[in-house]
Amino acid sequence: MNQRFTSVLEFRTPYFLIKGGSFVYSVANTEEHVKDIYFSQTLVANECYREFIKYLEGGSLYEKHLPLAEFRDELKYLAASDFWKWEKVVTCLQNDRGDLAALFKSSYDKDPNFSGDRQPVVGISWYAANAYCLWLSLLESEGECRGGYRLPSEIEWEYAAGGKNKRKYPWPKKKGEPTPKLANYGKNKEATSEVRFYWEGTTPERLYDMAGNVWEWMENWFDKDETTRALRGGSWNNSAKQLLCTSRSFSLPYSVSNLVGFRVIHGRNVK
Repeated sequence: MNQRFTSVLEFRTPYFLIKGGSFVYSVANTEEHVKDIYFSQTLVANECYREFIKYLEGGSLYEKHLPLAEFRDELKYLAASDFWKWEKVVTCLQNDRGDLAALFKSSYDKDPNFSGDRQPVVGISWYAANAYCLWLSLLESEGECRGGYRLPSEIEWEYAAGGKNKRKYPWPKKKGEPTPKLANYGKNKEATSEVRFYWEGTTPERLYDMAGNVWEWMENWFDKDETTRALRGGSWNNSAKQLLCTSRSFSLPYSVSNLVGFRVIHGRNVK
């Protein structure tokens, strides 16, 4: 397998291969095996997410490769599954004139503290993050595959952040405890930072912001009652304790916040 590939759909964002292996998962204290997987080097930035919103608004060049009506049909299939469970999405899709762009648009898109092109997109729900992943998957596969791109599970994320040897923080152990040079946390910037700003705090595999900047939506439920989705990574507003590779939080899947964004992974072999 290649060690990396570049997503041309996301302004040539690199995805790096995280080699599979086994480790002790902190939540259950059980040994888990993770398959080879590609992680986006960065959080999804506003400039990438806006291309998705532009597509939903109509008139995008991407419509030549994926007609909007076809995407809406695929989204209906996903929204009707037990995986989603959000009536507002289902209702919007039942009406072919339902405004998907308004439903999924960042609520901080015009806020100067959070709307820079290279800042991570925030103010989007778990459903919006999944819709973006579906869009990437269908475009790349020319409508043939729904699941190429997706959100990581907590197990996959913790393994990528801490490695087989369970690093305390995502960066190499020799760099020690969190500092303002390694991560955006503790309100040291009072807002999000650009997605490639904290190069000193990258993982050995060169993943940015696995600690700080924004919490990341996870694919899996946080609770057994399936009411909240898991978050990982800590944010610009959190203390150093929340930057631990084992730290976790949660949020209702339809909620939005300027503390939460997302990162995409790719689960298929890429030549």
